[in-house]
Amino acid sequence: MKKMKISLRDIGIFGGFIAILIIIRIFIFSPVIVDGSSMAPTLYDSDRGFALKIGKLQRFSIVVLNNPDQFSEEEKFIKRVVGLPGEKIEYKNNNLYINNKATKENFKTEDMIWEMDNFIYQIPPGEYFVLGDNRDHSTDSRNFGSIHRDEIIGTFRLRFYPISSFRLF
Repeated sequence: MKKMKISLRDIGIFGGFIAILIIIRIFIFSPVIVDGSSMAPTLYDSDRGFALKIGKLQRFSIVVLNNPDQFSEEEKFIKRVVGLPGEKIEYKNNNLYINNKATKENFKTEDMIWEMDNFIYQIPPGEYFVLGDNRDHSTDSRNFGSIHRDEIIGTFRLRFYPISSFRLF
């Protein structure tokens, strides 16, 4: 039987590898499990993916955020950024208007008709307006208002489970 010899160099390489993984997990990627149906049909309950913690937020990005709703038991919410800082958001007759201009929601299909009230919202500087894709079954900025950038953990960039639904966003 051959004796395995572990050198300090091997331990250092292994330790460095673990340190790099920890840094990536803390500062770059965060694993996410979808809880609920508020993002259907884009994301479904129990889908799994990764959120990228760095980068610029854009309109219609899917974001993971700390729960701003004190009455919900969910730790994190997953929503779509609809409005950017300083914009005026309006929903009228099932259509989105940003600063009084009709805006096409590319993820929306013809059969997606929501029974939601018309509303107007002026987004404060440094804040974002988020909505679930399944508008009739979503707790979002219509309920808790706009959210500050600091509440956003990252953008949902990769769904890896279920494997049949693998997708980059």
